[in-house]
Amino acid sequence: MKEEKLSPWKRIPKWLRRGIIVLLCVALLGGAVYGVLLLARGSGGEVNVFPVMDFVTGYADDRAETQGMVTTDKLQSVYISSTQKVTRIFVREGESVRAGDPILSFDTTLTDLELERKGIEVQQLQLALAEAERERVRVNSYRAYVPGRTTVTPTESGPLITVSVPFLRVGNGTRESPYVFMWDESCTFTDGFVSSILPPLPEGFDAETDDLPTVYAVFEIRESNSPDGAILLNWNMVFQRGVSGDYTFVIREASGNYDGSMYEDIELPEMNAYPGQAYSMTELISMRQEAQNKVTQLELDLKKAELEYETLQFELSNGMVYSNIDGVVKTIRDPDEAAETAMPVVMISGGGGYYATGALSEVELENIHVGDTVTVMSWQTYSESEATIVSISEYPVGQGSGYYHWSQGNNNSSLYPFTVYLDEDTPVREGEWVNITYNPFGESASGMFLQNMFIRQEGGRSFVFVRGEEGRLEKREVVTGRSLWGSFTQILGGLTEEDYIAFPFGRSFREGVRTSISGSEVLYSY
Repeated sequence: MKEEKLSPWKRIPKWLRRGIIVLLCVALLGGAVYGVLLLARGSGGEVNVFPVMDFVTGYADDRAETQGMVTTDKLQSVYISSTQKVTRIFVREGESVRAGDPILSFDTTLTDLELERKGIEVQQLQLALAEAERERVRVNSYRAYVPGRTTVTPTESGPLITVSVPFLRVGNGTRESPYVFMWDESCTFTDGFVSSILPPLPEGFDAETDDLPTVYAVFEIRESNSPDGAILLNWNMVFQRGVSGDYTFVIREASGNYDGSMYEDIELPEMNAYPGQAYSMTELISMRQEAQNKVTQLELDLKKAELEYETLQFELSNGMVYSNIDGVVKTIRDPDEAAETAMPVVMISGGGGYYATGALSEVELENIHVGDTVTVMSWQTYSESEATIVSISEYPVGQGSGYYHWSQGNNNSSLYPFTVYLDEDTPVREGEWVNITYNPFGESASGMFLQNMFIRQEGGRSFVFVRGEEGRLEKREVVTGRSLWGSFTQILGGLTEEDYIAFPFGRSFREGVRTSISGSEVLYSY
């Protein structure tokens, strides 16, 4: 409804009105909603503009990463572990050997105890990885400038004014048929409003067996505040009444038109399960990267521990090593020196080398080719070496193929296996895992990444609104590149670090109006 129907609001003490507004803004209006309301309130027809550099990031991890197990072709390297003691070496450097010839023997007295310790380490890493996966899912569920979950206790200062809010469609508040409200800057969320849509606890309610009353709702901001106007922004919420007179709600960021599936992945955890703290997009990028890095490192540690466990199992079953190929003994090292430096005691060469197979994304096929150089890191020694791509499969692998791939691009696309070659002097060993990293973006790897909320799409082209000549609002086309985290878009042209940019929504928003330079804190103030 319009402001004139809210005249009782003016009679509430100023300090109380301010407190109510703070509570409501923190609870609901995320960064994008704040921008709409602030811009709509611009005085004198002016539109606020902000320094571009407050809303861009130069951070982008341009590496893509995959993992593969090392195999050999006409090459055999014999390593020993800390639990093995070489008792005899049967070959000499430069000597020719045939497959099946004995190479060396070793004592396995210490292996049994080490196997038990390694088994415990594997179990601990499995538990740590499961916890890190849960943390990654939780962090990825956060939305910029929107509290993850908020618990509100009704004010004890007296009754609040309940705002009359028009329905666009009358639902019944269920997941399948949510309430749908039209919202504008005159509407405020109050305890009275929330209580009016949340049913009371039923008589005889049992907290241990009965479900708490829950309501689903959609809120829409429409052009000209008309039910027939185009949707400028919408968001959805889930409200739940508590057992002590309080209530909780979960807020989802602005999205497209309501299509009936907005609530499919919403989960209401226990009361106070998540803090109400909101994070900036830069903070979210750092948090997501940290959570992903932790998962990746634990996956690496677990695979390495599992490989070492399997190696120890083999040691217990066999104290002899035989040649696997026909070739020449290229190198023999002192066993103690070899163990200390993680180098092979004996290397036999038949004229081959090492191979590892990883996977790249379908969207990277255009930029990655046979002959390109990649970086391979050993899980055993953490040493890095260059390798060459020798083949890329023409066919994608199916779901559950076991290939790991990560990059800043679309990680939901198909994966294509590719194989890299490392020469026989590379410090890796057959059967170990390696990380394979490469740059999938070529010359487009760097650039300025702008928050998506400032970019509008029209006719397949992208536009921003900036402060132009004589301080008036100017519509400008920009050249865009790839997406970053689904929240930033790469700007390749049309915008500079010196420009001032406007949030492109609002009732009085139009090209040619006067602009007023403001700090970015104004956009998110409450």
